[in-house]
Amino acid sequence: MTKLNLVRIAMAVQFLLPVQVFADTIWGNWIAGGTSCNAYNVQTIENGGALSVLFNEFGVYLPQGDVGDGNTVRKTCNFRIQLTPPQGYYLAGFKQTYRGGVMKSARSSAQLQIRYNIGSVMGAGMPITFQQGRAIGPTDYDSQFTREYNNNLAIASCGGSTVYGISMTFTASRNDRFGNLQEYIIAGLDSVDAELKQRIELIPQWALCGH
Repeated sequence: MTKLNLVRIAMAVQFLLPVQVFADTIWGNWIAGGTSCNAYNVQTIENGGALSVLFNEFGVYLPQGDVGDGNTVRKTCNFRIQLTPPQGYYLAGFKQTYRGGVMKSARSSAQLQIRYNIGSVMGAGMPITFQQGRAIGPTDYDSQFTREYNNNLAIASCGGSTVYGISMTFTASRNDRFGNLQEYIIAGLDSVDAELKQRIELIPQWALCGH
C-alpha cells in the first residue's frame, strides 16, 4: 500500500432530502491550508447537493526501515467551504463520521485531533489516540477507527449562507532506541462523511375574510 493511499481522505457531504437536483448554487469557494493541505493536493467534486473532498497528503508516515517523516512528526490540515441552502430551505443540522486506519509497532504512538465548525457551532471531541505498548496490524480490531459527531443548528434565515470548516492535527512518534528504524507507524483518515440536514420553511399567505 502506498503512502498516498494510506493518507487519503474522502469527505462526502450530502443533504438529507429526496434525491433531486437544485438549480441553486449550494457550494461556494473553498480554501485549504496547514502543513499538509493546499490548493494542489485537495480536490472537490460537486454532484447536485453532494460534495466530495479529497485530501491526498494528510497523515503520518514513519515506515519500518525508512526515515519517512522522521521519528517525531506533527502535521496539520485545514479546510473551509461556503454553502448556501437552496431557495426555501435553511440549514438545520449536520452529522459527521470520521473513519481511518493505522498500522504501528509497539514502541510508537499517534494522536489525531479534530476540530470543526459550521456557522456558529464549534466542536472538538476527545483526540483519537494510539498509545505505545502494543502493535496494531492491519487485521486487528482497532486498526480501523470511527468517530461521529451530531449537531443541531438554531433556526437561521431562510437561504442564509454559512461556512463549514475542519481543522485537524496529526502527531506521531516512535521510540527508535537502537537507531535501526525498526519501530514504525503509518496512519491516516480514510473518509470524512458529513450529512447536512435541511428543513423546508413554509411561509403562509394571508387574505381578508369575506373576499
